[in-house]
Amino acid sequence: MLREWLEAVRAPLAQLIASERGREVCALIVALPDGLRLIALRSVSRGPMAFAIPEYEWARVERWVASNGGTPVCFVHSHPDAGGSPLLQPSEVDRDNMAATPGIPWVIVGRDGL
Repeated sequence: MLREWLEAVRAPLAQLIASERGREVCALIVALPDGLRLIALRSVSRGPMAFAIPEYEWARVERWVASNGGTPVCFVHSHPDAGGSPLLQPSEVDRDNMAATPGIPWVIVGRDGL
């Protein structure tokens, strides 16, 4: 199922990753009545290999999802410098964030989006 979701948003995910020029990106894959959509979450982190999503950004995305009849199905997070599978594993901070979002699976992707 996760691979199908990623495949459905492959082009916008690749564009998002490219637009951040090596910084980590975060997004939600949202199921809408007419299909899946990738919704970017803006990070306020200053570091290239970290992310921090402020409460107001989560609230913005939650409002958009609710007003469009959507359901979040997956959280996508990139490790843009991942040259091999160990870097695609969640960091300790990633694991803490995963625990804070129960019920939503996480996927960590490399710079190519998969």
